[in-house]
Amino acid sequence: MSKKISHLFLKYWAEIAIFLIVFLFFSRLFFPPSLITTPDFGRSDSLHMGIPNKYELSQNLRSFNLGLWQNNIASGYPIFAEAITGNFYLPNLVIFFILPFKYAMPTMYLSTFLIAAFGMYYLIVS
Repeated sequence: MSKKISHLFLKYWAEIAIFLIVFLFFSRLFFPPSLITTPDFGRSDSLHMGIPNKYELSQNLRSFNLGLWQNNIASGYPIFAEAITGNFYLPNLVIFFILPFKYAMPTMYLSTFLIAAFGMYYLIVS
């Protein structure tokens, strides 16, 4: 059994290393659950548009709905029309449906960077 495990480790050592590096980098977002933001003096896309839109996506997915319009913002706001929300990005759909919002945002960052890191690795290797 241990020979099989060592063979798998030798075969997939690079993938394991990539996963551990990315996970360790983003692990402090989970304890306590927090977000990546940049301080600024004005309005930022992340704080004032991205996070609220993702929260609305999370609430809508939990009620088995894909929100088109938000009536609570001014005279109405087309949430579905904003591409920054990522309504049809498969990891977002799964993550925001399964996890509570305070854990879904850090998991979204983690999954996005893991997909990018593995994609770059396989691009370089092939």
